[in-house]
Amino acid sequence: MPQNTLFATIAHLSAATGITTGLFWLLKSKRNVGKGHEELEQSAQETRDLKAQFAELEFERAAIEQAAAENIRLAEDLFFAREEAEKNAGFLKLIMDSISQAIAVFDQSGRLIKWNEQLSKLLSIPASNLEVGLPESRFNELLGPIRVDSDNQAGQSAKDSGEQEWRLSNGRILSVQRSPIPCGGYIETFTDITDRKNAEEIIWKMAHTDHLTGLANRACFTNAIEDAVAQTNQDKDRLALALIDLDKFKPVNDSFGHPTGDKLLVDVSEIIKNAIREGDIAARLGGDEFAVLMRGVKSAGDARAIAEKIVKTLNCPLTVNGHRISIGASVGIALYPDHADSPEALIAAADRALYSVKASGRGYVAVSTEGRWEAALPIQKVG
Repeated sequence: MPQNTLFATIAHLSAATGITTGLFWLLKSKRNVGKGHEELEQSAQETRDLKAQFAELEFERAAIEQAAAENIRLAEDLFFAREEAEKNAGFLKLIMDSISQAIAVFDQSGRLIKWNEQLSKLLSIPASNLEVGLPESRFNELLGPIRVDSDNQAGQSAKDSGEQEWRLSNGRILSVQRSPIPCGGYIETFTDITDRKNAEEIIWKMAHTDHLTGLANRACFTNAIEDAVAQTNQDKDRLALALIDLDKFKPVNDSFGHPTGDKLLVDVSEIIKNAIREGDIAARLGGDEFAVLMRGVKSAGDARAIAEKIVKTLNCPLTVNGHRISIGASVGIALYPDHADSPEALIAAADRALYSVKASGRGYVAVSTEGRWEAALPIQKVG
């Protein structure tokens, strides 16, 4: 091959090779550009994903911070609320302990949940026996025997409310007030009313009893007759009134003095009380006048038997302050409704029967009957 032709061929091949190489690198460059674009897209997506995750984390972080702040606020509120509650509890205890009444608070199950210092002192319960959760039944056992001066009993159900009077075994008298509380349960307040009740009893006795003998006085006895008549109308039973006059009492005062006379009246009152039945009422109407009200008698004979027992004893000599004294007694009896239709008529009928005895010799019992008087034989005096 000629040299020129060889060079031309080589040149041609070189040119062809250069084009091919260029095309190769061009294609390769295009592929790299496409791959780079994909990588950029992937990187951009990853960036977007990271941003989304970051935003989500930021939201969660903000929520956590908000929750933490809320928890801190709640913890602070709880702390201050507890501190305030403890302060109020201490203040409440101070108030409860300063109250003169005893206080006991029971829950809806009847268990003790709060009390003050006066509860132990007033009810004579050792403080060590009082504890939260103590059942009311056990609490009542600690009180000991109780007499309740009302229709209810100690330990009434929690739904009940109102006031009771408790008489403890140690003689103290308590006013017990039970009040329900809105959340369930109840509060019992115990007030010592012993002194007040004793004063009331003294005043009542002064108004209703004879200061010398302790028997009912005229006013009290008159009221008792009225009440008994009203009750007898309901029971369809008999009521007997016995009026008693002592015989020859004035000479006792003249001979032995008023102290001996007073002692004799006291002894007579004891004789009368020992002769009558339980439930009968004895009274001193004044001076040497006595009376007995007998409920539920079956006949005039029942009343007469009691009256004759009194007369028989009083007709015997009595020893008073070392003196042997002989007196006696006269008795007039009337029955309701046999001899009277009202308290006033009953008293008048018994008084007429008594007058008949005094007018005919004294010393025995007479029973009124329809305006006439059926007199028993005079009882033989002794001594």
